[in-house]
Amino acid sequence: MSPENNNLNQYLEGKIKNSLNIETSEMFTDELMKRIHLNLEFAKEDKKFSRFANFLMTGLGAAMFLFIALLGVYILEKPDDYSVQISSVFSSVYDFLYQISSRILSSLGLTVMGDNLLYIAIISVIILILLITDKYILQKRINN
Repeated sequence: MSPENNNLNQYLEGKIKNSLNIETSEMFTDELMKRIHLNLEFAKEDKKFSRFANFLMTGLGAAMFLFIALLGVYILEKPDDYSVQISSVFSSVYDFLYQISSRILSSLGLTVMGDNLLYIAIISVIILILLITDKYILQKRINN
């Protein structure tokens, strides 16, 4: 070992020993405790939000399942011309969503055409599916 490296090691060891002997100030301890407390509060809020998000996703999934089940029951009741019935159901759902969204957007002072709302809805559904997939499938694989 060269004398320069030895001097550097002695210097660093001396600095480390001195830093271990120095007591921390009360402000440092108080600030550290505040940060720990804030981190714990954030973790609690994050768990609350995660529970709410899980509840919301479960509700949306149940609503979609209920809609599909009701549509299936509706089709099975009158099987003679179900293609017309399906198109009428989708048409009425589309009209309902269009009226609600146009009322909301007009109250905000915005105007959007129906086709744009359909594109926005499709993109939102795709994003929602990707987020659910990421959260439940990919994150579990990474953690395991």
